[in-house]
Amino acid sequence: AAAVVVGIAALSTVFGRPAAKVASGQAGAATASVKSSDSKAIKAVASTTSQLDMRTADQLIRTWQEAKQLALGPNYDTTALPTLLADPLLSEMRAKVSKFQQDGWFTRYKLQRVKVVDVAPGSSGTYVVSAVLEESASVVGADGQQAESYKSSYDAQYQVMQAKDGSWKVMRVVVQGSEQGK
Repeated sequence: AAAVVVGIAALSTVFGRPAAKVASGQAGAATASVKSSDSKAIKAVASTTSQLDMRTADQLIRTWQEAKQLALGPNYDTTALPTLLADPLLSEMRAKVSKFQQDGWFTRYKLQRVKVVDVAPGSSGTYVVSAVLEESASVVGADGQQAESYKSSYDAQYQVMQAKDGSWKVMRVVVQGSEQGK
């Protein structure tokens, strides 16, 4: 299957998570909670080393999925996005949320499964996180009626960078092998 870059037009595959530093008892990783406007706490993901391990990558991808759910949900809560995302994905998500809000659309999203299968060094100090995800969602219109729904299993590659504060941020997402059904 051809790779599809997840961006503003992709309704079915764009969600996320935030980051900050607070000791958590995990060796090498730190988490903190960021309260969203609907009072759901989202944990941030940071590392005490400059290398991304599988556990930290898994935390980041799960946190990003939670933030994506909130951002595209009925409250359009983007509080966590700057903590978890870097450009160009941060700008793409802000534009997508703005468009959804302008048009009165939102998404009811459920993540069924995430499995990080590989973390590999990328270019310029970045990492590529390969994961298998399964999700379902319904897109709801301004009239409150469900406009579209899907269930999808897909492989995704996340380009991840470490910020100056030690937090990990997703810069890009490429989705492959998407199988969707209405």
